[in-house]
This record gives sequence, structure tokens and C-alpha cells, in this order.
Amino acid sequence: SDHALIEGGGNRGGPDLAQDLGATIRIDTGAAVFSVRKSGFNLLDQVTIGGVPLLRADGPGIELVAAGRDWTSARDASSQVLIEENGPVRAVIVARGRHLDSNGNDRLDYTVRLHFYRGHARTRVIYTLRNASERSQTNALWTRLELVVPSVLSQADFQLATSSGPVAGSLSAGGQARLFQGENSYPNFRDYDFNDFDGNGNLIRDKWPTLIEGWQVSENGTPLASGARDAPIERFFGQLQSPTARLLVATRLAAGWWPQGLRLSGGGDLRIGLFPDGNDRPFRLRFTGHVTREVLLDFAPVGAAADVTYRFQHPLVARASDIEHYNRAGAFDEQLVSFAEQRSRYLATGYPTTYPDFFAPFAEIIRHYYWGTGGGRNQYDQAKVSAMNFLRWDADASAVAWQYAEQKFAYNADQAIYHSDDFDGGRGDIADFNQLPGIEAIPYAKVIFEGEHPHAYGLRQWYQLSGDERIRESYLDWGEYLFHPVMTGYDVEARGIIWRLYNLIDLWRLSGDDAYRNAAWSLFDTEMLQKTAALGVSEGTDFNRGFYASRGDTFDIYNTGLPWPDRELASFISGAMYPRSYAALEATAATPLQADRARDL
Repeated sequence: SDHALIEGGGNRGGPDLAQDLGATIRIDTGAAVFSVRKSGFNLLDQVTIGGVPLLRADGPGIELVAAGRDWTSARDASSQVLIEENGPVRAVIVARGRHLDSNGNDRLDYTVRLHFYRGHARTRVIYTLRNASERSQTNALWTRLELVVPSVLSQADFQLATSSGPVAGSLSAGGQARLFQGENSYPNFRDYDFNDFDGNGNLIRDKWPTLIEGWQVSENGTPLASGARDAPIERFFGQLQSPTARLLVATRLAAGWWPQGLRLSGGGDLRIGLFPDGNDRPFRLRFTGHVTREVLLDFAPVGAAADVTYRFQHPLVARASDIEHYNRAGAFDEQLVSFAEQRSRYLATGYPTTYPDFFAPFAEIIRHYYWGTGGGRNQYDQAKVSAMNFLRWDADASAVAWQYAEQKFAYNADQAIYHSDDFDGGRGDIADFNQLPGIEAIPYAKVIFEGEHPHAYGLRQWYQLSGDERIRESYLDWGEYLFHPVMTGYDVEARGIIWRLYNLIDLWRLSGDDAYRNAAWSLFDTEMLQKTAALGVSEGTDFNRGFYASRGDTFDIYNTGLPWPDRELASFISGAMYPRSYAALEATAATPLQADRARDL
């Protein structure tokens, strides 16, 4: 349907949902009242509807099991909990802390964002597990991690999802119902090093998080239902219900994030297994990596599970009906054009191609992406292209473009970024995860944006479209890493130098930090304006003589006795990549001479 956008200050009236009470934060949505405690964060400390409490006191919050011990968020008295966004329609609470054992030792960090909405008795939980602290420079290992909701619904009726409709039953005081989703056919992108093959073409699964296939629902250890890997559970949820109350939990796109689990107990606990109990392998996360999952907690006393979970799985999004709205508003650095105009432009300038005329995305979860991949589609930020296509495609295709962009950006923000949560990512004295124990069981090959294909620059645009603060925080981590010796010492041939330039400019646009702009102009001066390309000595852009020589043109890189002109560079230099980066640099010029130099090149 069509809606009108009314300009204003962002508040159309009514009280803010969240209120800071000192030790706790109170969120009143009208449908429910939520309480979040600051010290010893445990997700939700209490939820009441009509004055009736739905949770038992002092739940563990996030529970991680490793080294034979449990580590919980509730034990961390130093957790930091803040109101990040507040208004009459939505409030967001952000919590940061550690998982502690009973002796006060910490293991891995977390960030949780709780989203609350006016008129709804639910919260959307964005949980990020973080392994990027200077305190513990290890490739992490653990056996399970669950979000724990300790409800008052003891000996309740339950439902657990399957691929063909929920299984229902009633729990005894000591009973437990369990759902486990293993590896399955839900669309996954599994690049080299997640999937690998031996010399006979057999799939190597050493780096998979589980070898268990399909799904199973059981009660007290007795199977109730099961399904094969080619019948994944589309909407993954569990529910406890009494005559007067109901609590539904769900994990978004769980089939793609296999393995996933749920456990419901007769005592009223709902355990959301983001890294579930009962797996056949331990879970791992490389040092300087994050991993994020999205969970729904719905306390509404009535409501069809199918409807609630569908809206959670496929949220409503909006866009302008005419792309010229974005162009008139100057919303993006680039002007949006129609597909017809785009095609005409490329054909008119001599770029017929064997690749599709536009990037046609499809819904999938990215499990690993090898950033050294060759070919046309790794020459640009696929996520950014999909975000642009979301704004300009017809409605059905636009929705798929949005989901692809969302998931690719989510992967990039977690895994493709070198995270530095409590240290400067430009430091060269921090342990290299590639050299740490346990890396042999983790997909790590070119997992971080490398110097030749650093396609991080779409993250700023996605932050503008989504308002997701996690995206902004991750992109700024990437900005620190651009000054790391690994990145500053990278061979700056062809694409590497120009994408580095564009990343620096884009980070300056986001942060306003002149360190990025100054680094961009220094790179431009050193590698372009002052460079001389000489056979066997130096490659690159020779501005004064007006040509570009690649590394392969300049050096005997393949030990053949002669330089090896191994790459056609015209499409890089005369296409969009180089001139648009120079144009972006020109816009940051501090003097007319700088602007003139960028235009000249």
C-alpha cells in the first residue's frame, strides 16, 4: 500500500516508550511493561501484562557452556545497558558485557539490542557473540549457547515447529520438549574453505559446524517427529501456553543458520539454542570475529503462531515509489537510474558483456565468502548493488533484493571485518588468528576483506537505509584495520589501490574523521601523482607520462624470464571503478589544486 511521508522532527506525539529508572530501564508499550536490569544483564528481568508477571526472577540471561562449565551474562555486574533509541513508536535498548563463570572468569563478550514497539507485547532480540578482545587472543571453542527465558508457565501446553505444521503436547513438571535443526537444503552460500573437495570430488566437511542432517522434535527423549535435510523448517519457533498466558520464541532464518535448537521445560524455561545443546561437534569462532542471530520473544496472550512468525521472518519494509525521490533529496552519493537507462548506457559506451545485464539476487544465508574469488561479480560490492536494486526494482524482485542485501551486509559486518572491540585495529602486535590453535576447524581462507577486493564501502549506505547501529560500529572497526601493517603493506596494483582510496573516502563521509581524508590524499599523491612506472622497478599509474602499468607488466612475477602482461585493465580504469573513485576524492578536496589534480587523473 502507499503511505505519505511527512517531514518533521521524528516524534508525532505521545510519551517515549523507555524510561531510565537508575538500576533498571522500564519499557511500556501499552500492551506490556518490560523491565531490563543494567547490572547483571539477563535479557528481560520481568514482563507484565495487566499487572501479571510472566517471568521468574533472576534468570541467567545468556548461558554459554565451555570447558565443562557454564558462563552467564547475569553474573557480569559490570554490564553496560543504555537506551540507544527512544520515541513513542519504538525503543531500542543496547547491552554490552561478558559471560562469566561462577568464579568470575570471563569467556567471550556479547552485544544485545532489544527492540520494543508501541502496541506490541514482544521484543526483537539482536544477539552478537564477540571474540575480539585483547584480553583473550584465541580462536574460541564452546559446546552450547542459549538465550534463556524463565517463564512462570510451568506444566504448560507446548508447540514446536516442523516443516509441515507444529507438534503439540503438554509438559509434566520435570519434562522437556526439544527441537533440533541440523544441516539442510535451505539456500546457503558456502564458498571455498567452508566446502572443500578431495582429489576424487568428494565433499570435505571438516569445517562444518555439524554433521547432523535434518530435524527432530522429541519429548523426554522420545522422538515425536522428524524430517530429512531436503525438508527444512521454514519458520522456527516454540511456544508455551496456559489458559491465561502464552510465550512464543522464534529464531529468524534458523534453517539457514544450522544447527539451531529450542528446549522447552515443564518448569517454564524456554531455551533458544543459537548454538544448540545436543550437537555432535563443538562450536568455534575465529579471533577478531563476530556472529549475530535474530530472535523474537512474543508475550501476547493470543495470536496465531503462523502469523507472528511470518511477520518476523519477512518484516515489512518500505521504499519511495519513485526513485527520483532519492535523487532529488540527494540521499546517496550516486544518482539512481532505471535498469533501461543503465543498459542503454553500457551498450552505448561499448560494454556488451557475457555477464547478466543486472545482478539478480536470491534469498540465501552467507556461511563463508572467499574474498579472493575471481570474476566479474567480485569486482564490486554485491550487497550494495542489491540495496540499490531494492530501491529501483518492481515489488516482488525488490523484496528479494532487500533480503539478499540484508544477509550479505550482516555477513560482511560480522565475518568480513577485522573486529577490534577493545584495542586499535591498526596495531600490528595483536595475534593473527591464522596462526592460533584451532584454526584448522574454522573456515578462514580470505574471510576478511583483503587488499584486492575490499568491498566494505556499501556498509555506510546500508546503515543509512536500515539505521542498524551494529553496521556503523563494524564499519568503523574496518576503518581502523585499514591502517594495519597487513593492509598498508599490501601490493597496491590495479583494484587494490583504488578500492583502498574509495574506502578511506567513504569512512571519512561516515565519521568526519580527517585521518581518513588525509590518508586518501596521501595515497593519491604517493601512488598516482608522484609515481613513475619503470620496467622491473615500479608499477602503477604514471601520471606525468599518462599511462598505467600493472605489476604483471612490470615484473617477472611468474619466473618466465620476462614480464607477463596477465590482465586487461581497461575495464577497471575506464569503467566506473577508477573515475568514480577520483570523483569522490575530488569532492573532499581542501584546495582548488587538489580538486584539479583529481579531475586531471
